[in-house]
Amino acid sequence: MIFFAETLGMLITAFIYLVATKQTQVFKEKQSYQVIPAGIIYAIAALAYIVSVKMNGVNLAFVMSQLCVVISTLGGIIFLHEAKTKKGFIYTGIGLVLIVAGAVLTSVF
Repeated sequence: MIFFAETLGMLITAFIYLVATKQTQVFKEKQSYQVIPAGIIYAIAALAYIVSVKMNGVNLAFVMSQLCVVISTLGGIIFLHEAKTKKGFIYTGIGLVLIVAGAVLTSVF
């Protein structure tokens, strides 16, 4: 699987770069290990996208992958309590509806 080889290459290259530039203190920093779960989640999402491209074709897979904007926007409003004016909420709602409508129209036709 090319995805695993690519990931392994990035990991080895980053390790060599850090050792060559004598930045080994990065291996001892807490923040270096706190971002690992985010990287794993990203890897799962990227793998799901690759599988979707094989199953659905690149046109449909790409359009569906762009719907993450809708989830991110709603997550920001609901969970992070993003503050907006009434006008801002209206524009955001219209934008989200247009994104979903565009995805539906693109995937159907």
